[in-house]
Amino acid sequence: MKVLLITPPYYVPRDSCAISIGHPLGISYIGGQLREAGHDVTLIDSLIEGRLRDRNPEDLTGDEEDCIRVSRGVFARHKILEEGYPEGATTIGLSFEEIEARIRDLKPDVVGISTIFSSIYRSGAMIAKLTKRVDPNIVTVMGGTHVTVSPDGVLRDDGIDYIVTGEGELTMESLLEALENDDDPMGIPGVGYMTADGEKKHTPNILNWELDDLALPALDLLSMDDYLDTMAEGRAGKMYTTRGCPFNCSFCSVPYTSERRFRVHSNERIVQEAKIWRDEYNVEVLIFEDDNINTNRKRFRKMLNSFMEEDINVRLDGRNLRCDLLDSDTLGIMKNAGFEHVFITPESGSQRVMDEIINKAMSVDDSKAAVTRIIGAGLTVGTAFVIGFPGEKMSEIQMTIDYAYDLKELGVKSFWFSIATPIEGTALYKTAMDQGLISGVDLDNFAFNTGTYDTDEFTAQELNELRDQLMEELNGWSKATGVKPSVMGKPSEIDIRSMAS
Repeated sequence: MKVLLITPPYYVPRDSCAISIGHPLGISYIGGQLREAGHDVTLIDSLIEGRLRDRNPEDLTGDEEDCIRVSRGVFARHKILEEGYPEGATTIGLSFEEIEARIRDLKPDVVGISTIFSSIYRSGAMIAKLTKRVDPNIVTVMGGTHVTVSPDGVLRDDGIDYIVTGEGELTMESLLEALENDDDPMGIPGVGYMTADGEKKHTPNILNWELDDLALPALDLLSMDDYLDTMAEGRAGKMYTTRGCPFNCSFCSVPYTSERRFRVHSNERIVQEAKIWRDEYNVEVLIFEDDNINTNRKRFRKMLNSFMEEDINVRLDGRNLRCDLLDSDTLGIMKNAGFEHVFITPESGSQRVMDEIINKAMSVDDSKAAVTRIIGAGLTVGTAFVIGFPGEKMSEIQMTIDYAYDLKELGVKSFWFSIATPIEGTALYKTAMDQGLISGVDLDNFAFNTGTYDTDEFTAQELNELRDQLMEELNGWSKATGVKPSVMGKPSEIDIRSMAS
């Protein structure tokens, strides 16, 4: 079958967005699996393919309406004129008209749409509708994290024939086989659909424990030079070495989507994929996108030793490192293997918030101790915090602020602040619903840098202003520039200042 897999353009309902450039690993891995099964696969990443190559990001003033700087590139920005969207809503990347034209030219049998974030779901739903406008016989399939946590809501939308929940490689392969053979896809793990009489059918997915059996990602189907030219981290590649996380943080959807199961690739498969990035794309850095790469320290160390034994010889970086598992021996191996920077997630400066609200299962002191160990190993440190939880007091937010400045004094180089966002399927979402702070997911007011509710302690607007102030003061970053600081860490030259001064 002729298959188009597409990531939607970024949806910006209001004047706020948090965008970064990175390879769409989801459709890359699924694309590799489907191609290996004999299908004719095309990938479209709507953000990267909306790059304006003739525009210099250094020439932008920040007042442009038709484009925006993202990392090291300039990307098209389009006003949404269709009814039902907030006034002033825009998309970033390819326009809906350009996407429709691509579908019309390609004439696919199936269009698969990836909505990894709830914040881009409305763009994905629009692509499904315009696909049916091109040809009602094209089969539309939607997958991704948003679909996994909200299958019933997605099935209510027009234009979506099937949903795929959970990890999509094997499910999409089985679904396409059923479609080719005119078989009923009911019963395929992860597949859902609406019957002609309006009944929702959905079979929960099953975790795949044999990750090495999956195909390598179809990286050659991406516009690779555009990523390498514009990513904030430089000439970088991204990959997974594990899937899932055994922890249960209240704001995170991973415990829901991965069932708190931690699964691993073999070192041989990991090295094979790393060599593709190094040899075929000449990357200077490999970024591990695992949900929690160092959950198993023995495995993590063995993997890094394999990189040294195989002389991979590129810089390594990783998000989502559990800092209380970063002992001095592990940090030494990381340094020798190619790590220069470590990104950790202290989350809060209040132990009560960590224990009773976030359920982090880690002490505030753990992060300070980890920062000291990391810097002692000759590595730089970046950190991430979350503020604005239901039940969090302003005094506790101030504790987080003070804690961040304490960490800066210890030598932390970069800071990222998010505002607690109730993602469907998370404990945070249930709490916000139970307390009457939200009545469901508002897709026109959904971004990890934007407040979504008021409490007795703070308003959403107060959180927005506070976050912007913290990002600017701690990183020397200004929202007006339109450039998101890299969570991989860039040294900041600003002076330490107390929020109280």
